[in-house]
Amino acid sequence: MNDLCLLQLLAEVLSQPKGGTELLFGGLEAVLTQRYPVPLLLWARFALQASIMAVLFAPSMGTRLLRSSQLGLQVWRGLALIASSGCYYFALRWLP
Repeated sequence: MNDLCLLQLLAEVLSQPKGGTELLFGGLEAVLTQRYPVPLLLWARFALQASIMAVLFAPSMGTRLLRSSQLGLQVWRGLALIASSGCYYFALRWLP
C-alpha cells in the first residue's frame, strides 16, 4: 500500500461524522475490512506486532524471547487471540 492510499483512507475516516475518534476506536479497521480480505488484515496486524516486539526485546533477551516453559498454553493463547481478532474483523464487515 503506498502513501497516497494511506492518506486517502485517513481522509475518508476523518470525513466521517465522528471524525478522529474513529481512528482510536476501530474506524480504520472498519474501512480496511471493506477493501481487503480479513486474513490479510490479520496477517498484517500480527506481523507488524511481532516485528516491533522483536526489534524492542531481541537485543536484550536474545533467544530467551522464543523459549516458553508452557508451550501448549502459549499455542492455545495465540490461537484464541487470532480467533477473537478474526471474529472482530469479520463482524466489522457487516456493520453499517
